[in-house]
Amino acid sequence: MRIKTNEYFTIFYEGVRGEAKLLTNEPSLPRTRKPPSRFVDSLPTSLSYESIYDLYHDEYFEIINNILNSLDSRFKQSIFPLLCKVEQFILSTANGTQDCDDAINIIDIDEFLTDDISVDRLNLELMMLPDYFSSINKEKKLGLKKITKISTVCELLNAQQL
Repeated sequence: MRIKTNEYFTIFYEGVRGEAKLLTNEPSLPRTRKPPSRFVDSLPTSLSYESIYDLYHDEYFEIINNILNSLDSRFKQSIFPLLCKVEQFILSTANGTQDCDDAINIIDIDEFLTDDISVDRLNLELMMLPDYFSSINKEKKLGLKKITKISTVCELLNAQQL
């Protein structure tokens, strides 16, 4: 990953220092604090850095690693592939372009939402959905040619009272 390289950090660091020259004082290392002697054995030793570059280098990579770990944990959940399939299913149904994979999606949705929906009723309503959206599109003169986002589906569903 490009952002997670020493070369990229050096470019970033020098750029920030260049912009900050006129705005603030030169950065300095924080004072190294010596723990009280009674805690010397129980406390971890504090990090001391040779230069301000090393301090910001460690902070930069700690932040980048935290961001990447958060993104990984957010998007590598076991439910995420199913939610992506559901999104594609809704978009293809809204556009009237169902594939043969859509039957699998209905089964997956039913397994995920056990006893929350009626598959028979869902199938009936899915057949009406493209016509419903096209009538709202014409009535409200929205000029939609193809629905590509879930937010558009939500807007169309909220366009008229049911």
